[in-house]
Amino acid sequence: MFAEVIPVKRGPPQLPFFDYAVPKELTADLKVGQLVKIPFRGKEIFGIVKKLSETTLAKKILSLAAIVHPLPLLSKELVEFLAEFSEFYRASLGSLVKSTLLPLQKTKLKKLTKSVSSASSTNKFGKPTVFMYGNDEEKKDYLQSIFIKPGQHLIIVPEISDITAIKNLLTSIQQSVSGYISSDTSTKDISALWQAIWSGDIKIIIGTRRALFFSFHNLQSIIIDNENSENHKSWDSAPRFHAREAAFMLGKNLGAAVHLMGHRPLAETYYFVQKKIYTLASPTILPPIKRLFELVNPTLERRGGNFGPITGSLQEAIVSHPKGSIFLYCNRRGTGGYLMCRDCKTVVKCPNCLRALTYHKENQELRCHRCAHREPHRETCAKCSGINLAVYSPGTDAIANEIRKLFPDEKKPIVQIDSDTATAINLSTTNCIIIGTEAAWQIVPWNALSLIAFIDADTPLFVPEYRMAETVWQMINEARYRMPESAELIIQTSHPEHSLFANLTDPTLFYDSELKERKMFGYPPFSYLLKLFFPHPNKEEAILAGNNLYNTLRQLTKPEELIKITPPQAFFPAIQRGFYWQTIIIKLPLARYKELTKLLLKHVPNTWKVDPNPNTLLSL
Repeated sequence: MFAEVIPVKRGPPQLPFFDYAVPKELTADLKVGQLVKIPFRGKEIFGIVKKLSETTLAKKILSLAAIVHPLPLLSKELVEFLAEFSEFYRASLGSLVKSTLLPLQKTKLKKLTKSVSSASSTNKFGKPTVFMYGNDEEKKDYLQSIFIKPGQHLIIVPEISDITAIKNLLTSIQQSVSGYISSDTSTKDISALWQAIWSGDIKIIIGTRRALFFSFHNLQSIIIDNENSENHKSWDSAPRFHAREAAFMLGKNLGAAVHLMGHRPLAETYYFVQKKIYTLASPTILPPIKRLFELVNPTLERRGGNFGPITGSLQEAIVSHPKGSIFLYCNRRGTGGYLMCRDCKTVVKCPNCLRALTYHKENQELRCHRCAHREPHRETCAKCSGINLAVYSPGTDAIANEIRKLFPDEKKPIVQIDSDTATAINLSTTNCIIIGTEAAWQIVPWNALSLIAFIDADTPLFVPEYRMAETVWQMINEARYRMPESAELIIQTSHPEHSLFANLTDPTLFYDSELKERKMFGYPPFSYLLKLFFPHPNKEEAILAGNNLYNTLRQLTKPEELIKITPPQAFFPAIQRGFYWQTIIIKLPLARYKELTKLLLKHVPNTWKVDPNPNTLLSL
C-alpha cells in the first residue's frame, strides 16, 4: 500500500504532497486524515495522510516512519477542502494543514482520546440561502431557526467586534457551548478550542475568516454575517481569499448549508437572488431601514458665502442635538482635502494615479499621497478657466479645528479617531463629538448617537475602481442600520443626482443601475475576475514580465472565446511600496471559473501574486 502524505510545513504549491510506502505493520491501522511521521530531507517530520492507494508512479520512494495518533485529526472531507483551497488560491497545502491542526505537542496529542464520528454532515450541499434582516430581532430569530438542527454551526463575521454582537443574540445555554475565534485568540486558547471543536463539545463557532480552518465535527451550517462587508476579503496577504467563496468550498466538501445574512446585499447577491441561483429566505431582499436622512449640497451653500466644510444645515443640526454623541465621518486624516471647480465640478487629479490631489495649506501645494506627485496650488480651473476653485473633503484635524471655531462654547469633548489613534482610544463618554475615518466605525458607540454626518461623501467616487460606488452605498446603509431610529443622518454631497444618493429611498433603482453598468463592462456578477500582479524595482523588467505572461496566457486561452484578458498595465500609482507594479485582469465565465482559474494558475510564475475575486483592480 502507498500513501499520499502532506508534510505539515510550508512548501511550494506545486508540490503539495509526497508518496510514501506503507509498512505492512501499519497497513491495517492507517487512515486518511491521520497524523504520521515521515522521513523528509534527512529528518523526520509530521505529515497528514491525504490518500491511500495500491499503486504509485513515484520511482524512488521512502516508507512511513510511524502513526502518531490512532484517530484521524482531519476528516477525509476536510482534507479534500484544504486541497481544493490550496489549488484555487495557489496556497501552500502544508501551511493550510498546519494552520488547521492544533499545536502538535505530545501532551496535547495524548489528550485527544474521545472517539469521533465523521466530520461531515449528512446534508447535500445545495443553493446558498440569503436572509436579509431589518433589525436584530429578525436576525436573532433566523439564527435560532438554524440552530434547531443538531450538529455544529459556524458563523463568520467581518470584524472582531462583531463577535460580541452575535454572542449577545444567543441564549445562555448556547453561549456555554460556543467558541470564539479571531486573529487575537491566543495559541493556548486556539488549542483548547480545536480540541473542543474536534470532539464535538463546541456546537456554535463564531469568528472571523480564521474560523474557517478547524477540524469540524458534523458541521451543519456556515453563516456569513454582514455578507456585504469588504472585510470578509483577505486582500493584503496571501492567500487572498473571500470568506464567502471559502464557505462555499467548505460547505460543498463537508455537506454544510451556507447562509448569507445582512441588511443590504452585495450587488452580486442581489443579482443571484433575482436569477434564482441563491434561495431567498427572508420576505424581501431589501428590507426597509426606518432611519431619517438628509442630503445637503455644499455647492448651493457656497453660493451664499459658506466655503467651510461644515454646511449651515449641519451646523444647525449640531446645535439642535445637545444630548447624545455626534459622529462626523471624514474620508481622510490630517488637514488636506481635494480641489474642485465650483463651476464645472472638475476635480484636480494626479496625472499618474487619476486620484484626487490633496491640498496642503502650509506650503500651498497639491500632492498625491500614493505616488508622491507634487504641483503648485492652482488659481484657475484647467478645464473651464474658472476661478471658483475650492477645497473639499478636509481631514480630521481640519474638521476638529472648524468645530472649535464654529462652536467655541461647546462643552462636549472632541475625540479624533483615525488609523493612527484607533487602537489607543477607549470611549468612556457617550456625550462627545467624534471626528473619525473608517477606523472609527468599530469604536463609535452607535446606540448613543443622536447625529451622524458624512462630511464629504463624494471623495471615494473619484477613485477609478468599479466597486467604489457600491462601497459608499454600503457604508451609508451601514450607518443607517446601526444608528438609533431617533438619530439624524446628514450626507453632504455635491452630486446628489448620483444614483447611490438619489436612490437611497428606493434601493431597487440603485441595484438595477449598478448592475446595468457592470453588465456593460463585463464586471461581476457577469464574469469572475482574476487579478494577477507583479512587483519589480526596475520598471522595464516589470513591463517585460507583464508582456511575457500576457502572451503566454493569450496563447493558452486562444480556443476559449469567453475568457477576456486585459493587456498588462501599471497600477495607479505605478510605484507602490518601492516597486513598479504590473497587473493583468482576467474575466472568466462564471460557469467554469474554478476550472479555468486552476488551469491558468499552473502557467503563472511564483513571482506573480494571485488575487481571485479582488476588491480592487488597479491598486494593492
